Amino acid sequence: MIERRRHNQGAAANGGSRRVAYYNDDDDVEFFSSGSKTLDLALGGGWAKPRVANIIGDKSTGKTLLCIEAAANFARQYPTGKIRYRETEGAFQKSYARALGMPIERIDFGKERMHTVEDMFEELEYRVEKARDPELFIVDSLDAMTSRAELARAIDAATYRTEKATMMSLTFSRLAGKIEGRDITMMIVNQIRDKVGVQFGKKYTRGGGHALDFYASQIVYLQHLGVVTKTINKFTEVIGVEVRAKLEKNKVGNPFRESQFELLFNYGINDVGSCLDYLHKHGDKEKVLNGVAGNTIAAKEKVFRKLIMEHNDGWKTAQAKMHKTVEDRWAAHQKSFLPTKSKYAEE
Repeated sequence: MIERRRHNQGAAANGGSRRVAYYNDDDDVEFFSSGSKTLDLALGGGWAKPRVANIIGDKSTGKTLLCIEAAANFARQYPTGKIRYRETEGAFQKSYARALGMPIERIDFGKERMHTVEDMFEELEYRVEKARDPELFIVDSLDAMTSRAELARAIDAATYRTEKATMMSLTFSRLAGKIEGRDITMMIVNQIRDKVGVQFGKKYTRGGGHALDFYASQIVYLQHLGVVTKTINKFTEVIGVEVRAKLEKNKVGNPFRESQFELLFNYGINDVGSCLDYLHKHGDKEKVLNGVAGNTIAAKEKVFRKLIMEHNDGWKTAQAKMHKTVEDRWAAHQKSFLPTKSKYAEE
């Protein structure tokens, strides 16, 4: 197998992500960062464009936060790009999103809140026809939307609630090719539903039918692992949550890869902490990293500050060096599991 490392055009200069993969093909996929280096690597290089991504997960696992950080990184990488955020749950706080780095002044939130999947696809079809610059179209979330047929019925009318799934399948089949041709990246957030009485296989499902299983290039499932706490003057408070992101589908990288990170309130993804945990987990022998995993946020920040001081580097330079180390470790680790030769290689 041939190792191939591709830099996206302008990605390095604009804070974007680069792909680290091992393929023999000549295709090139462009990415923008998720805000977490380890998640970028699990995704195959970051969020792929122009593709459809689906984010599902438990409650309070940062589904909306991942969209906010995606919008922030997309805005940095594409100064002329358009970002459209369609919030359907009525729970979005612009002030909180701004604190997390979302460029509110560049976001088109729409004049009215979306109520039906037909509204979503009518607007998306219009945007596809008019798009000239890269666009990011975020829907948060699909579960809060209904269908026009369901709205027309009485609230107590008997129904199998299949209209939404049917509309998703019909409209995605019409738009899938157009989205790629017009450079529009779509991110759809889903909540999960428990399957009652299931003993084998997945014990959860999501609304909207199975259309996204076929048309999404990246499907990320977020699992709640626990809370992150901090103690000051003998008082302990929860300051974040610990999350595991698993790639249930990935058409631009190896599927079923995982990333684990902390989501800190009023901050976002703790990228430094997740990188240090990854290096410690994979046997980094540097003295400065010993004992980092499992320690407090303050301990990880102290380790990172020590790295900056030892190398006389600023925060961004030290972070870039750490990202490069994590990327090299990830690439070596993944390469060790690949076949040593092609199945149809000549003897």
